[in-house]
Amino acid sequence: MLRSLKKFHILIEDHGLYILNPTYAGVLLSSVWCWLSNWACDVCLCFGTQVNCSSRGLHYVPGSIPGNTTSLNLSHNQIHCIKTSAFIGLDKLLELDLSWNDLQTVEPTILQHTNALRNLNLQSNLLTELPQRLLIPTPMLISLSISNNSLKLLPKRFFRWLPHFKNLTAAKNPWLCDCEMLHFANWIKRKPDISTDSNNLLCSNSDETVVTTDYTSCMSTHDWPKFFHSDTMSHFYSDLHETSPPGRGKASYLHPPQKLPTSIFKNMFCRKK
Repeated sequence: MLRSLKKFHILIEDHGLYILNPTYAGVLLSSVWCWLSNWACDVCLCFGTQVNCSSRGLHYVPGSIPGNTTSLNLSHNQIHCIKTSAFIGLDKLLELDLSWNDLQTVEPTILQHTNALRNLNLQSNLLTELPQRLLIPTPMLISLSISNNSLKLLPKRFFRWLPHFKNLTAAKNPWLCDCEMLHFANWIKRKPDISTDSNNLLCSNSDETVVTTDYTSCMSTHDWPKFFHSDTMSHFYSDLHETSPPGRGKASYLHPPQKLPTSIFKNMFCRKK
């Protein structure tokens, strides 16, 4: 690719922009930037603050999306990879639709420039996993769709940073209902105000759903010593620290338990002969 703006004395190549005549550097760069900033709208349909790139045969997120975009539709393309810089400057983006693409993985930082995001649609891709910190930069997120992918598990504490979250659709995934999914099942049960398609979260390894699966074996008595010394308890105490009542500061008297001899727990849970 090689383009030349002769009247601007500017040469644009894949790896840079070169001003052939330095005399034009001051005024002409702003004109060129205006030309470049409309590149996404040459490929997609731009209407006000909405950019519709659906069904354009795209293999990547187009560059120079207008900074005032509030709705970006990239559905029904062949996007298989998203660069971490794809959404730079889109701090006003409220809706992002990446459904019906070929995404197998997503980088943990692809949403770091979309702090105002409300709705994220990742359904009907080829996703096999989601990064644990994917949603940290989007505290205003209300709705997430991850249905019709190849997800077996969700990371622990995946929804922790979403105080306004209201809707999750996650059906048509081969969920593996074992002890690693206990945290997800408990999260659904603890959040009755959040709309989920829990009845359709079918397990790939049983006839149950994620919520109706019996996880009793995940907390057998011989696992208690390991449980007390695991990250689970550290997270539990961390949550207590972070949710202490306003005005009272951190609950400084709460600390993760010191490692105790396993024999103590055996005496607690085993009957004396």
